[in-house]
Amino acid sequence: MKTKARQKSKEGHISSKHWTSILKLYRACLNNANDLTAEAELLYKHEHYARAVTLSLLAMEEIGKSQIVADFFNDMVSSSELENAFKRHE
Repeated sequence: MKTKARQKSKEGHISSKHWTSILKLYRACLNNANDLTAEAELLYKHEHYARAVTLSLLAMEEIGKSQIVADFFNDMVSSSELENAFKRHE
């Protein structure tokens, strides 16, 4: 289901020449989430629980950002929503 912002947007679907950059962004988010998870597991093993939880939450945020990238690729969110996901942290 398209977001309201995407429904109102007059922008077209992304062109095939931009697919590679969108895919790179998607992979970067997931790779960062994997790295954060691995570091969180190390901290957890050494009983640094608060920091492990913090990194785990950051990993979940990265997974969420990857989903927004995927939704943008599939024409479900607008470019402004994609941009806000990476620039605004409210």
